[in-house]
Amino acid sequence: EPIVNLNREQVDSLSLDEKIELVESCPRKVFELDLEDKVQTARYKDCIFCDECVTKAKVLGKKDMVTVKMDANMFHFTVEAVTKDGPRSVIDVVRAAIRILDYKLSLFLQDAYGDEIGDDYLPLQPRGSN
Repeated sequence: EPIVNLNREQVDSLSLDEKIELVESCPRKVFELDLEDKVQTARYKDCIFCDECVTKAKVLGKKDMVTVKMDANMFHFTVEAVTKDGPRSVIDVVRAAIRILDYKLSLFLQDAYGDEIGDDYLPLQPRGSN
């Protein structure tokens, strides 16, 4: 998830034309001008980390005016649980995907470091469930 910050002092010091340039620099329309012609972060979740706004800020001579960082504590993903055999529960799909990822990481470790693949990769069912 993106964290988009505007240095309010630097943004407010821009001319109206420069503010419009900054808003229009974003291909995903993350920024907009409010009724008082102030640049606002309107749709931060639409940010794709292209850094066009950061580049525009540098072109305008305001290097630290816009910062875009990734929230390392958040990860969004979409699960589609429809198969040729009909719908599956989301939990089953995620569990199967994690099992496959775990197995592939075990293969990578074996290839990269010579570690043997043990029986400690994820089981078909969580421990304690029947």
